Amino acid sequence: MAMATILMSRVSTIFLLCISDLVSEHLRYSIPEEMERGTFVGNAADDLGLKVWELPTRKLLLVSDYSKKYMEVNVEIGFLFVNERIDREQLCSKTAACSLSFQITLHDPLEMYPVEVEILDVNDNSPVFSRKEFYLQINELNAPGARFPLESARDLDVGTNTINTYQINPNEHFGIKVQTRRGGNKNVELVLKRSLDREQQSMFTLVLTAIDGGIPQRSGTARIIINVMDANDNTPVFDHETYRASAVENIANGTLVLRVHAADIDEGTNAEITYSFTHYVSQNIRDSFKLDPVSGEIRVRGVLDFEETNVYEFDVEAMNSAPPELSTLANVVIDVIDTNDNSPVLQVTMVSGAVREDASSGISIALISVTDRDSGEYGEVHCQIPENIPFKIEKYLKGNYKLITNGFLDHEITPLYNISISAWDGGFPPLSASTLIVVSVIDVNDNSPSFTQSSYNVYLMENNAPGASIFAVSANDADLNQNAEISYSIVDNRQKEEIPSSAYFTMNSKNGNIYALRSFDYEQQKHFQVKVQAQDAGSPPSTSTAFVNVIILDQNDNAPIIVSPLTWNNSATVEVIPHSTHPGYLVTKVVATDEDSGQNARLSYELLETTDPSLFTVGHLSGEIRATRAFSDQDIFAVRVVLCVKDNGQPSLSSSATISFIVMSNVTEKSFEQRDEPRHSDFFSGINSYLIIIFGSTSFLFLIIILFLLTLKCRQDRNTTEVYSSAVCCCNGRNSTDGINRTPTGRDPLNYTGAVQTGSYHYSVCLSPESSKSDFLFLKPCHSTLPFNDRSVRDSNARRRISMTMATILMSRVSTIFLLCISVLVSEQLRYSIPEEVERGTYVGNAAEDLGLKVWELSSRKFLLISDYSKQYMEINVENGFLFVNEGIDREQLCSKTAACSLSFQITLDNPLEMYSVEVEILDVNDNSPVFSRKEFYLQINELNAPGARFPLESARDLDVGTNTINTYQISPNEHFIIKVQTRRGGSKRAELVLKRPLDREQQSMFTLVLTAIDGGIPQRSGTARIIINVMDANDNAPVFDHETYRTSTLENTVNGSLVLRVHATDIDEGTNAEVTYSFTHDVSQNIRDLFKLDPVSGEIRVRGVLDFEETNVYEFDVQAMNSAPPELSTLANVVIDVVDTNDNRPVLQVTMVSSALREDTSSGISIALISVTDRDSGEYGEVHCQIPENIPFKIEKSLKGNYKLITNGFLDHEITPLYNISISAWDGGFPPLSTSTLIVVSVIDVNDNSPSFTQSSYNVYLMENNAPGASIFAVSANDADLNQNAEISYSIVDNRQQEEIPSSAYFTMNSKNGNIYALRSFDYERQKHFQVKVQAQDAGSPPLSSTAFVNVIILDQNDNAPIIVSPRTWNSSATVEVIPHSTHPGYLVTKVIATDEDSGQNARLSYELLEATDPSLFTVGHLSGEIRATRAFSDQDIFVVRVVLCVKDNGQPSLSSSATISFIVMSNVTEKSFERRDEPRHSDFFSGINSYLIIIFGSTSFLFLIIILFLLTLKCRQDRNTAEIYSSSVCCCNGRNSTDGFNRTPTGRDPLNYTGAVQTGSYHYSVCLSPESSKSDFLFLKPCHPTLPFNDRSVRDSNAIN
Repeated sequence: MAMATILMSRVSTIFLLCISDLVSEHLRYSIPEEMERGTFVGNAADDLGLKVWELPTRKLLLVSDYSKKYMEVNVEIGFLFVNERIDREQLCSKTAACSLSFQITLHDPLEMYPVEVEILDVNDNSPVFSRKEFYLQINELNAPGARFPLESARDLDVGTNTINTYQINPNEHFGIKVQTRRGGNKNVELVLKRSLDREQQSMFTLVLTAIDGGIPQRSGTARIIINVMDANDNTPVFDHETYRASAVENIANGTLVLRVHAADIDEGTNAEITYSFTHYVSQNIRDSFKLDPVSGEIRVRGVLDFEETNVYEFDVEAMNSAPPELSTLANVVIDVIDTNDNSPVLQVTMVSGAVREDASSGISIALISVTDRDSGEYGEVHCQIPENIPFKIEKYLKGNYKLITNGFLDHEITPLYNISISAWDGGFPPLSASTLIVVSVIDVNDNSPSFTQSSYNVYLMENNAPGASIFAVSANDADLNQNAEISYSIVDNRQKEEIPSSAYFTMNSKNGNIYALRSFDYEQQKHFQVKVQAQDAGSPPSTSTAFVNVIILDQNDNAPIIVSPLTWNNSATVEVIPHSTHPGYLVTKVVATDEDSGQNARLSYELLETTDPSLFTVGHLSGEIRATRAFSDQDIFAVRVVLCVKDNGQPSLSSSATISFIVMSNVTEKSFEQRDEPRHSDFFSGINSYLIIIFGSTSFLFLIIILFLLTLKCRQDRNTTEVYSSAVCCCNGRNSTDGINRTPTGRDPLNYTGAVQTGSYHYSVCLSPESSKSDFLFLKPCHSTLPFNDRSVRDSNARRRISMTMATILMSRVSTIFLLCISVLVSEQLRYSIPEEVERGTYVGNAAEDLGLKVWELSSRKFLLISDYSKQYMEINVENGFLFVNEGIDREQLCSKTAACSLSFQITLDNPLEMYSVEVEILDVNDNSPVFSRKEFYLQINELNAPGARFPLESARDLDVGTNTINTYQISPNEHFIIKVQTRRGGSKRAELVLKRPLDREQQSMFTLVLTAIDGGIPQRSGTARIIINVMDANDNAPVFDHETYRTSTLENTVNGSLVLRVHATDIDEGTNAEVTYSFTHDVSQNIRDLFKLDPVSGEIRVRGVLDFEETNVYEFDVQAMNSAPPELSTLANVVIDVVDTNDNRPVLQVTMVSSALREDTSSGISIALISVTDRDSGEYGEVHCQIPENIPFKIEKSLKGNYKLITNGFLDHEITPLYNISISAWDGGFPPLSTSTLIVVSVIDVNDNSPSFTQSSYNVYLMENNAPGASIFAVSANDADLNQNAEISYSIVDNRQQEEIPSSAYFTMNSKNGNIYALRSFDYERQKHFQVKVQAQDAGSPPLSSTAFVNVIILDQNDNAPIIVSPRTWNSSATVEVIPHSTHPGYLVTKVIATDEDSGQNARLSYELLEATDPSLFTVGHLSGEIRATRAFSDQDIFVVRVVLCVKDNGQPSLSSSATISFIVMSNVTEKSFERRDEPRHSDFFSGINSYLIIIFGSTSFLFLIIILFLLTLKCRQDRNTAEIYSSSVCCCNGRNSTDGFNRTPTGRDPLNYTGAVQTGSYHYSVCLSPESSKSDFLFLKPCHPTLPFNDRSVRDSNAIN
């Protein structure tokens, strides 16, 4: 019932809308939200000026589009009241203005009033945060004033009821800053009021409260948990300022010495510490110790030696890993504990290294000094030598010994003493050292040379090379030097032929090599005995002899000689062999000889070639040629054999001979036996004589050359002996043990007389491996330090002057040695002290007086000072005994940094020998200023280093010691740095730079200080160096934006990627600390992030989404600038982007249909639809207009602003327009305006006012005969403009009787639904060719309407009839012609076959052919005419009865045919005329009418074709005449570039074809080129000859156009 009531009210409303106009008055009310149901809103009836009594009759109705019916009106009294609970936040969200819009309608007349009820907000919602807790991470280095955006709370209320302010619980470090954004939103930021220190407090928990402005106030809270992020702002701290440890020297590598440890109160990577040596720790310490960078363990990595360094002191640096890298220092002192690790050191000073074997006891050999680098008992040493040797050792001072002779010396028993001197210290176990000194016993010539053997056997191969060494003898002499220098010679021991040995051999006097002077022949001489002698160079010389037996060995140098049978030119003939020879018969024996011996003379025989290989064989060793078989009659009588004789030498030699035999019968065998020896000696070859002559001449010539070379050699040796006579050795050894094969030469040494040293130098003559091939000897100095440019060999006069000087020194040394041998040394020691750098000649002390010596005895006792220094720093005056300075003394050069510095030497006296130790202490003077290794030092100090941070500086170096070395350091006055000087163990000073005031790189980035090192000498000396400090930047400054707020505007729908604005922040830090990245703050909504893109590097804000003014007209958000380096500091800037409205919204059409279907007889003014038009744009862009197309039976009327109604306005006809698609268009006031349209469909309800109509008034249907009965042959279709039942059509056949009075329904039937026509029977074309059927279409309307049409059914012919032969007449397909004349000529018409076909068209077109003939060569038939003609004349051989089988076919598909057999009788002597055929048939009835038709068609076609040919010829002639008149220029059939390229020129017109383009002013000609296909076409194609003519400027103009 309720639904029915509403439906009736809507229907009545629609009816009223159709008959009345709407009223434009607007009602407005306002109520608070959350009012109870039934709350009074307003008196709508009174406000509209309506009477209460008329409300029911006018059907007051409230219409709204909301899902809920929030308002209702009382129809009885007209009151408007609340019908549903209204929640403004649910209804309008955050929109400030919220209202309900609906309409009140009245009927009779129809009126419509818009009503708007404003919903007022009440404070019914508290502020709410999205989360209960928010987490912030803030770096402790953020400066006060740093701001951190917080997420705002959300309050669903609006206006004063929304969030008004924020509060935070009281605390010392943070405050709140509230900003009012555009649109009234509150933005809250956390502000840092006081610096943070994570080490003091690492976390803060604050309560943020959001308070709205309603009454009473509402609030919401959230907790803010702040985690203070650690920054590297604390320096590591060592557990101890100084670490002390001790380590035993020589401790194993990798042993832990100590461990340093530092702690950092930062956390994470900021607390990770690495340890390292400071930059100024020496490389020696780095090589000795290894510092683990992670654990801080210091381990031994090298060799610790107490004697080199007894204490190590250095600095260790602890640095945290995170930037900025802060560091601190600790001092490490490692004492090295001494162990007994040094063996005693023996230093031997040789007084004499050689003693004559007849020397007496007590002769001094060497002075021995024993020292030990260890301290204490480890340094106490003892010394000894082996027993049972003729030497002993005596102590004369602490650590000083002398070695003297003590017994009988014999060079022959012990020519050399290797005396081992041993020393050991007082350690446990003791360490010892030993050295070997070599004392040689000087030889006296008391031993003769002795050969190693009394006789030698030498085996020499014959044909040896003359002059080659064949053997070497060696003799030994127990003596040395000149007494052991042996020379060798040959003592003549004549052979039986009285030829001396020297004629065959020669000998090298130096090395004992024996050379053969000639080549020996074993066959001539097989043995020699040579006597050799060895003689030393002593005085007097001693000699010894030995024998060398030279045995000549045989060589295979002689080929075998065939002795028997006798040969001549290697041929021999045996006259006769008896024919009766039996197998094994000795034919002959070949005898050969070889002058060689042994294996070389062992001969073998073999047959190389024979006339008949089966006849003979030869004994391999005997040479006997024997018959292998008996001779036969077939064998030849002259037989030839080639025999080869070989020896057994290497390589083997051979000879061959050809032996001929004659085989004879009846001959006694005995007369032919061969003899082994030759008959006459004349048959031998004379090669022996030639060889003897050649060898004799060669030997004589070789002897002459040898004599010449020996003479030349002797002259060279004599000249060399006169110039040089120095000792030569075959080695370059540094001591006597390195030499080998010493040989005596001259007695005068080669001396070096350079200015470097006064001692003599000897040279060694070294023989290279090639020295045996050369007569030159090369001198090489044995002293490695002798300068090359000071080496010279002086002649004998120069050497004599040098020898005088050396003799003086040698005599003094000899006298000293002599005194040492006859007296005991004194153990007193003298000590003096002098300052360094005193002048030469400065008095040191009276040594003679201090030793208690008289002045007068100094010269007689040869008062002498002996030292081991390279310079003679001190000298003594022999006349008065004063000790004075002889060279400038620099303590720093002499003793380096050693505190105690002294010169030690000895004073010796003779008669008796005394030795005194003297020590002169060199006192330091302040003669050196402190010096730094560099003039400038560079330091990099991070600005975050706290005051008190220390930085080690490289110490200066002062060569002075004691109080004269560095005492203190000073630095130039400044505000930030001071110097701290520490005294190291050992007294050295170390300077450290101490930071006393914080650094700020942004205020001052570099400091230049002057460091001064001052020593303690008088006067003081100093040295300076510049310290350039580069303050390293730390990330201690937050970026700063150029503006606190950036404001800009942009059009809505701006293209993606368009630049909106660019924010920019700067950071006064440098490098990576100044690299700023930009980002949205965390509280920026995802919507803004989707709409805008912020470039993190450039700060450009670009559009990335679609900006819509209608959705949001302003965007306000915060941008954060953060530097890249840790700790990441940031700052904020506010960005406000106003969106400018554009005409981007089309009007929106909302159509409420009242009725969508109208009867076509409906009158005008009926309402169809209500139209509402809105536009989201503002201003003039939101003003809209509406219209519909003209020339339709509808119109649109405006009721209120933006409201229209659509009504009928004219005649409707369903058949003309059954459906109206009405396009309703609306456009706004923009430029260009935007429009929209919607399509509503109004259908016109049909009335049955149209009859069905066929598509055609008549139809032609072509039906093939013999069709299948019952098959559909056609379908007709009729249309009815009406709809539904009025358009339902049924079909039927209306009888239309044929002439035979048979109705159409007897032949055809029809489907009433679809109009299909069916044939009831099969039709025959030959009987009936055409039918006419009348069909009717009738609709189902009331009353029904109908129409008719005719269907003409035309029967088509089918090839269903075979041809019938009419002439000649046939019976059972056979026909007979009685006679054909025998004289028939070729082409004679025998008969004409005429056939017919009941079908028509192509099916009746006939053709003829012969299937079979008695003689196929006699007849032929016309294919289309059917005429049978003779093809040749008949002959006598032809048969007289001829039979022909003829076939007639039609042209149907498939083809049908008929055949007939025609018989002919050929007869002679018959007149031809009686048998002639007539071309036309006897009766015209038998001819088909097709011939007439064909004649007419062919005649018409020929005539028409003739007319066309004449017309074309006339037209062609006219064209040729016109062409000749217009063109007369010369045209060639080529495209050449010059005149010579053309060929086949043909004249045409005289006017050229010219190109008149703008590119060039010259004319261009065209060539007419005929293609290969041009003979088939009347068209000619022009092609320009100019290759550069532009395509778009080419034109051909005729003469008229050019003019």
